[in-house]
Amino acid sequence: MADRVAAGASYGWTSDALAQTYARLIELFDRFEVPATWAFVAAFVHEAEELRDCPYLLHERIPYRGADWGAAFKDGFARDDTDCWLCPRALELVRASGAHEIASHGFSHLPFDEVHTSEEAALRELDLLEDFWQRRGLRPST
Repeated sequence: MADRVAAGASYGWTSDALAQTYARLIELFDRFEVPATWAFVAAFVHEAEELRDCPYLLHERIPYRGADWGAAFKDGFARDDTDCWLCPRALELVRASGAHEIASHGFSHLPFDEVHTSEEAALRELDLLEDFWQRRGLRPST
């Protein structure tokens, strides 16, 4: 749902609330010894400071269906409002558990489809994604 948030809309989500939800789910899965696959959008688990050095999300137009895929995120970041857009603690919590698979769900959650996503945009997403996982010392296989 977060990739379809209208500019200026607020659903009462916060990064802290999301991290608490991840923690509760991990605790539940661990208690019942149920391993899970957690597929992360890389941009979601970045620190805000890291993204300031990422012109792709903040300054470049990410074309999708005639619009800028990252417009709502850029708007929030410009207002210094990254709450709920970023939750690096979610990845840290899953990683610390050690019982679950960490998987990838893209860099910015840009849909890859032949009609609306250019090859250039898809390759850029994959390059940024590879760089992100490498910096984290992780290699998702899913």
